[in-house]
Amino acid sequence: MGASCGDVEGSDVELYHRVGLEPNHAYSILDVKQIQTGERLVRLRNPWGRHSWNGRWSDNSPEMIPELRAELGGANSGHEGIFWMDFYDFLKYFSDVDVCKYRPDWLSTRMKGKLYPYAPSQQFLMTFEVLITTEVDIVLYQPSLRGSAKRNGNMVDLSFLVLRYTDDDAAQATDTSSSTSPSLPLPLPSSCALSSKAKISSVLSCSAILDPGKYVVLPLAFNHWRHPDIIAGVVPPPPPPLGGGGGSSWGREDVGTSIPYTLALFTSRPVVYSSHMETPPGFLAESIFLLAEKEGKKNRRSPTMEIYQLHKKWCCTFIVAVNRDRSCHMTVTCTADESINMVSTRGELITIDTIPPMHRQVVMVLSRLEATQPYACAFSCQCVPCPPPPSSNRAAKFLFFNFTTTPPNAAHPPGTVSAAGDRDTSHVPEIHPMQRELHAPRPITTPPSSSSSSSLSSVALHHPRPHHRGQYNRSLKH
Repeated sequence: MGASCGDVEGSDVELYHRVGLEPNHAYSILDVKQIQTGERLVRLRNPWGRHSWNGRWSDNSPEMIPELRAELGGANSGHEGIFWMDFYDFLKYFSDVDVCKYRPDWLSTRMKGKLYPYAPSQQFLMTFEVLITTEVDIVLYQPSLRGSAKRNGNMVDLSFLVLRYTDDDAAQATDTSSSTSPSLPLPLPSSCALSSKAKISSVLSCSAILDPGKYVVLPLAFNHWRHPDIIAGVVPPPPPPLGGGGGSSWGREDVGTSIPYTLALFTSRPVVYSSHMETPPGFLAESIFLLAEKEGKKNRRSPTMEIYQLHKKWCCTFIVAVNRDRSCHMTVTCTADESINMVSTRGELITIDTIPPMHRQVVMVLSRLEATQPYACAFSCQCVPCPPPPSSNRAAKFLFFNFTTTPPNAAHPPGTVSAAGDRDTSHVPEIHPMQRELHAPRPITTPPSSSSSSSLSSVALHHPRPHHRGQYNRSLKH
């Protein structure tokens, strides 16, 4: 077992040195004990053989009395980098614990893929079917920069979802991993079974016990996104912001390039594995909707207007807007320009979107850019009911309108962008075709509650700017 010391946002190097620890460094976990007084202690070793902890329960601390030394089996040998520390101090100064699992009777499989700097219309993902309740470990790898000559390089913010789906087509139960087998499309996911945390790291893992069913693993990364026109060279990238502010990924060498990944699946029992299953249009957005509904915080100020905000631990924030009204459009203004060391999948930190009746939209995904720099994620959302903006008057897209009734939308196939969504919506900045898979408004596929059938009155939902308390306001500082 090992532990990562000081691998946290904005860690003060001198603070760690004062207590005898080396930040951004790995330690070995040798032992854990609960002593007679009830305290829980952890024994660690610095592989360098120096820089030993000098706080509570260290060699020279007043807590390390002779009786306790005997109970713990002798001195700590602090000069060798071995020491005891209190469990709560361990939680304060160490961010991660890594366990090397050795399970020779488990089964494993791997798949390679790419994390694109935009929202691809189709991806090829790993799927598997659990026949009997099974314990699984899922590990996602990206290339490490250790020893790399890329001074401006950076790893992306890894995360992944394990989504459940149902499939009535028996043909999709076949294994398509062979090059002679044609790829078959997946259905849209029906639920989010598991989600990892988001972390800028070379490896990310998550464990769970899964019930029988069919599952697909969706790897995610967002901090290397760049506007498709910049990737194609149509427009030059803007200059980096002054003062190191947030919202820009310009200047990084790997921005705008696809990042290779390896996905490993370890299972305690045999599963039916299939690789390179093709996703249908709308799969990415529908997956984020399911994640937001399961784990996000829902802010509702009317029966039909909802904003979901989900902060994945460490470095990623999802903002999803839902308009359940059957006749009224909703304008959502999202402001995150006071964030620091954060980038947006929309390319801008201020967005204005008009969402049609009975539609929902992934408004923005904010992700942390640099792992070694402090960050602050601060955003606010304003929602008002309004009619669709006139397509001939672009300036009208920036205005908030009083309520008027518009004809309700007809039904649309799940996962598709409706015709009304194309005609009656406006987006600032505009949603590029290579961003539509994530950010285009999509019809609500789940039936709304009975209270959402009524229309909205002329009400503006105004909330404070970031760093002030408000229903739709979120400020996260590290």
